[in-house]
Amino acid sequence: MKKKNNKTLKTIGERLKKARENSGMSVNEVAQKTGIKASYIQRIEAGNAMRLNLSQTEILSESLNTDLYEIIKGLP
Repeated sequence: MKKKNNKTLKTIGERLKKARENSGMSVNEVAQKTGIKASYIQRIEAGNAMRLNLSQTEILSESLNTDLYEIIKGLP
């Protein structure tokens, strides 16, 4: 079960990074906008965050003008 969670977090992190890059924002800009530490955002994007809750994912996706469902499930 742990491996599946790690893979899921890595996939979400990759989607968040892509959304951030597409928005033209830096990690520091997202951190300032969301109040989430830049170092933690970097860990999320790299798939190295130990956990990520739905609230944080929603805050990040909103700051990047990206649909939460797109971040969690990917594009159809």
